[in-house]
Amino acid sequence: MMRLKEPIRYPMPVFKIILIISGLLYSLSAQQSEFYPIQQVDENVVSIQRVLPDSALNVYQADKDFQKMFSERTQVSVWGMIWAWFWYNILRFIFTPALMPFWHALFYIVIAGIFIYFISRVLKSSPRGLFFKSRKAAQTGNPAVFSTEDINSDASDKLKQAIENKDFREALRILFVRTLQLLQKNRLIIFQKGKTNLEYLREISKPDFQSGFRNLALIFDYVWYGEFAISEERFKRFQQYFNDYHKLLGR
Repeated sequence: MMRLKEPIRYPMPVFKIILIISGLLYSLSAQQSEFYPIQQVDENVVSIQRVLPDSALNVYQADKDFQKMFSERTQVSVWGMIWAWFWYNILRFIFTPALMPFWHALFYIVIAGIFIYFISRVLKSSPRGLFFKSRKAAQTGNPAVFSTEDINSDASDKLKQAIENKDFREALRILFVRTLQLLQKNRLIIFQKGKTNLEYLREISKPDFQSGFRNLALIFDYVWYGEFAISEERFKRFQQYFNDYHKLLGR
């Protein structure tokens, strides 16, 4: 039987891969030995060792590509070795067990940030507006000051002017003032400066009027207190809700 005259010289990358795989297999076997009992080997079992025939061995020896694969070593430049060493240490530091809780927390923070950004884009507002009131709202307590003059004045001209100026947020405030005017006219509420929308809602005794006012108050709070900018198209849709409610009140 014919044998190779020279020992096979493995390239350095292949040799490193073999060492890494051997280390991993050893660590896995060590871990498994802690949980599984060692099984006794049956000495009566006969092991069969297969031997490569001379004909097949001659074929591999005559194959130039096969010999070239084991004779040539991969050439790595000094810069390549430095770069590989750099990334190896960076990744080794990043994935150390001590930093795993940090990366888990960072992952959830990023997911939460993406979710908040998506919601803010849908509502067309800044993410801050989802959780915080404006400084103006914090200082005054009620940026939409509904004075007695507002309630007793004709809101038609102010509404028309606000729409012409594309100030849809102010126009929505005027519509809400008009709603309070009609509710007071129908003796469903008693206007008083400083009252909240929730207090007005509790004053309304009729369920139909109460439900409609609740929806309009939500729209108003969404736009005014949340400081959300609204487009003309969305304002027209909101305006229609107010107009329908005003018709119900018999304007």
